[in-house]
Amino acid sequence: MSAAKRYPAYGKQLMAQRIAGSMPNNCVVVAFEWAVGGFFPRVVVPDGVPSERLELRYLAGLDVTVPYRDRDASRVPELIAAIEAVNPRSLHTHSLDRHENTFVKTLDEVVL
Repeated sequence: MSAAKRYPAYGKQLMAQRIAGSMPNNCVVVAFEWAVGGFFPRVVVPDGVPSERLELRYLAGLDVTVPYRDRDASRVPELIAAIEAVNPRSLHTHSLDRHENTFVKTLDEVVL
């Protein structure tokens, strides 16, 4: 039997906004800690929950940023795979300790 997926913190609110068509913008931060990304729509991934068990469908078609610290670097690949599975518009990671950006998925088309 497959267990239900779990929403990360603020995930239910973002899903409700998507359903209502009232997403404030196209960028969402997926963070591992509460002190990161608070100025943007965001979700906070709980410790101890495998990324494949997270409900992330509300990220489809959005620009997603995953900021992380070195202590969470081992969690990033699994989270990236789970986010890619819902087809975000773009996806990149940002190391807060090393100030490095990685573009996992970029925009297919840029409209000027």
